[in-house]
Amino acid sequence: VKILRSWNGSVYKMIWPELLIFCLIYLSLSITYHLLLNEFQKEHFETVAKYCDEFSRKLPLSFVLGFFVSTVVYRFWIQFNNIAWPADVAIKVNALISGKDEEGRMLRRTIMRYICAGYVFAFCSISAPIKKRFPTLEHFVLAGFLLPNEKIIFENIPTTINKYVIPFVWAANLVQKAKKEGRTKDQMTAHILISAINDFRGKSGMLTSLDSVTIPLAYTQVVILAVFIFCTACLMGRYKFDDGDEADYHLPLLTIFQFIFYMGWLKVALSGLHAFGDDDDDFELNSLIDMALQESYLIVDQMYDVLPEYGHDIFWNKRVEIPYTEMSIMTMKDFYIGSATTYQFLIFVLHFLKAIRV
Repeated sequence: VKILRSWNGSVYKMIWPELLIFCLIYLSLSITYHLLLNEFQKEHFETVAKYCDEFSRKLPLSFVLGFFVSTVVYRFWIQFNNIAWPADVAIKVNALISGKDEEGRMLRRTIMRYICAGYVFAFCSISAPIKKRFPTLEHFVLAGFLLPNEKIIFENIPTTINKYVIPFVWAANLVQKAKKEGRTKDQMTAHILISAINDFRGKSGMLTSLDSVTIPLAYTQVVILAVFIFCTACLMGRYKFDDGDEADYHLPLLTIFQFIFYMGWLKVALSGLHAFGDDDDDFELNSLIDMALQESYLIVDQMYDVLPEYGHDIFWNKRVEIPYTEMSIMTMKDFYIGSATTYQFLIFVLHFLKAIRV
């Protein structure tokens, strides 16, 4: 009940304008049929209504719409799985670039700042909310992702392609600088860091690719037309006449439920086509950006070379038994030991039954 009462992101919020128009048109047709038409016109009205009803039942709407929704949801999760997390790179930078001095600290922080800058640049090219937040390079400077001299270099790079890759290149160059200064153990360590940066860039690039390669427009149009033609046919086809059920004259409840199902299904799919927009269920990229730089600096700076004193754990010389609280004790279950664990016992039982039969 609590879920059904929710408004933000709900099916009611998505479809209420269309549902209101549907009900108003249906009521208008009801008033027209009962009050404005003569007997001859009513016969023609009923003929058209029966044709629309037969037509609406022949539309393969469930198949067309179901396949479309399945495709959109699959694409939605691909987009989510390609959202990179700066903490993955930050942990490697923290572990593999050494130096407690100011230069070492600056290297680690600058590498992660470049990673986060490329991250935000990629989002700016695919997300309207992020583009509104960072409309110009000056906003990147004000937010701390770029320094003034870096902004000038960025602007003067002559290219017409998406420039989100530039900060990642700067980060890789800094890794090579750290290697030359002896702040990484060897070439393999530098390779690990550059691979992590490149994997991060690859996920950001995949998001921009998914933005440019969408579900074919023609198929989207077919689905939208199918839903709206079906709903239009229902306006006439599900109408009850004078010899029908009077309880369903003015408000076709079952047809309204059907409208909610199909129109809601379509709206869910359309909202999922672009997961980086302003819809209630779109990804919260602004919150992700807020966390990215803070988390990165926390890992590579404040937590650099910080290690608690470790010692014997509480299970050092005894069996590991993690306690339950009183509220959780009822959820305790035995370990799963495999379906074939009792296989030998089953063989014994079968041989025993076979012996009895003999």
